[in-house]
Amino acid sequence: MITFLVYGRTISYGFVWDDERSHLTAHKDLMEGNIGKLISKPYDGMYIPVTYLTWNAAKSFAKDGDKLNPKPFHSLNVLFHAANVVLLFLILNLLFGNSIAAFVGAALFGFHPLQVESVAWISEFRGVYSCFFSLTAMWVLFSNLKKQAFKSAKELVSQKFFWGATVLFLCALLSKPGAVMLPFITLLLVWCFFRDSFGAVRAAVMIWLCVVVPVALSTAASQSNAAMTYVTPLLLRGPVAGYSVGFYLMKIFLPLNLAPSYGFTPQEILQHTVTYVLAAVVMGCGVYLFLKREKFKFIFTGYFLFVLSLLPVTGIVTFYFQRYSNVADRYVYFGMIGMAIIATYLCTLPQKKIVFGVLGTFLAVCIFLTVRQVPVWKNEFSIWNDSMEKYPHQYMAAYNMGVYYSKNNQPELAINDYTVAIEYNGKSKDAFVNRANEFAKVNRFSEALKDYDAAIALAPDDGSIYYNRALMNYNAGNFDSCPPDILKAQELGFPIDMAFATAVRDAMHR
Repeated sequence: MITFLVYGRTISYGFVWDDERSHLTAHKDLMEGNIGKLISKPYDGMYIPVTYLTWNAAKSFAKDGDKLNPKPFHSLNVLFHAANVVLLFLILNLLFGNSIAAFVGAALFGFHPLQVESVAWISEFRGVYSCFFSLTAMWVLFSNLKKQAFKSAKELVSQKFFWGATVLFLCALLSKPGAVMLPFITLLLVWCFFRDSFGAVRAAVMIWLCVVVPVALSTAASQSNAAMTYVTPLLLRGPVAGYSVGFYLMKIFLPLNLAPSYGFTPQEILQHTVTYVLAAVVMGCGVYLFLKREKFKFIFTGYFLFVLSLLPVTGIVTFYFQRYSNVADRYVYFGMIGMAIIATYLCTLPQKKIVFGVLGTFLAVCIFLTVRQVPVWKNEFSIWNDSMEKYPHQYMAAYNMGVYYSKNNQPELAINDYTVAIEYNGKSKDAFVNRANEFAKVNRFSEALKDYDAAIALAPDDGSIYYNRALMNYNAGNFDSCPPDILKAQELGFPIDMAFATAVRDAMHR
């Protein structure tokens, strides 16, 4: 009920960012309901057929004429986040045997401001959905380990519940690849709470790892370094990863200035001394807790669960979004379970009044900040305006703000934001093309031509740029410049509007 009170208004919000232009309306196989293709191939760098099949089902309730209605999709996000809060409460209550402490831990997970992005952004349903299957898998496994200790893997894998948990893990993995860390997180939790079954689970979970490998390789292949404008040198990935973990820890304890995009790329991160200090602190805490793991086993478990869940998106390995920012709020969604474990443990200590006072105050502040953060995701303007106000020196927010103004026929404002985007990423073909299109709208043809030339230099095999340049030259009256670009676009496989080609021919003839 609290979850719906806090996040329910997002159901009335619109599509933003990649919702339509990557995952829904622009996804031809999804819109046509091509189930075979949804199952058989990765899309946008990830193989997530379970998510796409669910969106395909939701689409049946979201048809609004020729358009999609965002309400059913937003409803899914809120519904499954609420389910995750309840599932986590059940798991924490099972592990600690204290319902009040479990409530506090689940509330921290559910209502921390860092969770807003995952709940309010339709595209990140994949993370919420993956977490749902992961939590359900853990509930199935742990509730049975609570009843009986297993001495051997053979005994464990002969149980139906283990295979049920395995199917749920597979669903989590096919909802978002970040679930690759679930086998290690499960082992960590079994070590902490079900030590008698640790050997059996450690051997049995090798079955899960056999599933992880092909998914991890497929994801790595579809997010190759070829798409990256900068690849962090191997020796510098440790500091980048350490900084990222430290950044999230700071945002957990001081959740201020949260934004849809931070613009902290690896290049930006490596320029500052604080990066290496923060990485050293994160590593030092990890080493200390590892050495004292028996004495502080619950804090050790929560801390390392947090770190493990983040590992694929810290910068240790390259990932697609690094081009824009190495850190994003949505990456913390599952990791907040680690913080929930620590909070639940603290509530079981003898100093209950002090702990409940501190955590209660912190939760009240979190809910207040979450309620304030939710409206940021109301529409395209609100999210990028918020990012630009908090973190103005970044490519992504400026570019997307430009896209917003382009859609709303405000070319001069779009040009300003595309200029900022190009200033911080001079290798963005899309920013040059979009700014050229806006220059052409206001008859600034010479500037448009320079941008098209720059875009072609960056992407000489993109036929659409040649075609756009031909359109611009036609509108500028430079008819003789059109045929070479039309022919080049056609040569590169870009579909040509023959009515336009005929109009160019006639104009040249006149």
